[in-house]
Amino acid sequence: MTGFAAGEPEWRARLGSLRQAVRQELVARQLAEQVPDAPPRRVLDVGCGQGTQALRLARRGHRVTGLDGSDRLLADFEAALSVEPAAVRDRVTLVRADIAQLHAPAGDPPLGGPAGDERADVVAGDERAGVAAGGVPAGGRRAGVAGGAVPAGDEPAGGGRGGLFGPASFDVVLCHGVLMYFDDPAPLLADLARVLAPGGVLSLLVRNGDALAMRPGLTGDWTAAHRAFTQAGYLNRIGVRARADRRADLTAALAGLGLSVPTWYGVRVFTDTLAADSPVPDDETFAAILDAEDRAGRTDPYRAVAPLLHLIALRG
Repeated sequence: MTGFAAGEPEWRARLGSLRQAVRQELVARQLAEQVPDAPPRRVLDVGCGQGTQALRLARRGHRVTGLDGSDRLLADFEAALSVEPAAVRDRVTLVRADIAQLHAPAGDPPLGGPAGDERADVVAGDERAGVAAGGVPAGGRRAGVAGGAVPAGDEPAGGGRGGLFGPASFDVVLCHGVLMYFDDPAPLLADLARVLAPGGVLSLLVRNGDALAMRPGLTGDWTAAHRAFTQAGYLNRIGVRARADRRADLTAALAGLGLSVPTWYGVRVFTDTLAADSPVPDDETFAAILDAEDRAGRTDPYRAVAPLLHLIALRG
């Protein structure tokens, strides 16, 4: 994984901006279409960050495991979680671990490994601890054992080829704004597919490699615009080198893993080039922006030139 950590302070500083609000609201609408409130699902949010989507799903009744490697972002998630009703807090388990541990090499202890393996910390409510085998955090709900977390149902998720979670552990897997920081996304994609149960939903939010020249072109950065026609790498707006994915390539890669992509959306068609600190406007204006963005994000040709693509992949 490339260096998102270097851009994390800038990312956190911009969370309240219009660009970020549009992204989160659109993705939430799209997820609501694909993941009904009932029955409750087992959800894994890979790279959950401050927990915007994970919390929304927990409020809707789903059992959510949030995985992230950032202490600071998980602390933000914990702070948001602390003011939620107890029923919502009880549905959320947070795991601090490197996302790459999802595809830990064979031979590494999976979830349920020997006591004392502290490859991951489990956070329950406001308490974080490295959890040894069978550890039970505050509140008494079993949240994990050495090396990871137990999904809903308290069943150990060990086995498989290593990593934090066992095969078919989750009904819904989110991976938003993460793939772009992996030079080679194939191992992560394989493990997202591995932990997804039959009939499950994978939600991927990626940088659109088919429209990579749009942002620099519209903002007058002609050197970057020319480069974007031939290169997948780019410097993003938090100052980190990242990578874009072409929809056809990603769809083919997912098909090779047994997942189809029946639905996809464009995200932030109109507001992408706004200043990074543009504030959220009044409610009426914001609603009008969201309605226009929502329609563009599901309408050709607009969605194809969006800076972000939201792919919904299904395991048969």
